[in-house]
Amino acid sequence: IGQYLMTLPQHLEPFLLQDNPSLTLALQVADAEYGSLSRDTEGGLADVLLGIIARGTCQTYCENIMGICELTPTAGKQLATDIDYLGNVLEDLGLNLSDHLQQVTTLLRLSSEEYQTKSSGCSPRLVAAVRQMRNITSS
Repeated sequence: IGQYLMTLPQHLEPFLLQDNPSLTLALQVADAEYGSLSRDTEGGLADVLLGIIARGTCQTYCENIMGICELTPTAGKQLATDIDYLGNVLEDLGLNLSDHLQQVTTLLRLSSEEYQTKSSGCSPRLVAAVRQMRNITSS
């Protein structure tokens, strides 16, 4: 996914070099942030499109992670590394991981002993799901 996200700006460029009323309308409907951008904002359309794609990617990734029934300690570490990789790709594009994916990474990196105390501040839904995946008993 990372390599495709990194090449996305160059694939979008032909569509963004000319005035495109249909694309403008679609962006206004799809993303409230677009309406607040001025027409002169450098990279405006590209930034909005990349933001929409990044949010969708993060949401889909998180939904798929929530579908995992069981994670071994090794698989949990690998998944946290994979999420970090996506975060690095998004950062190179000037974007960020979603809060939920950041929380999942945090929860995956916590030891079983500190899970209960250090998971506070994360979404209760995510805390419960990751705890169940990792087979950590709640106390």
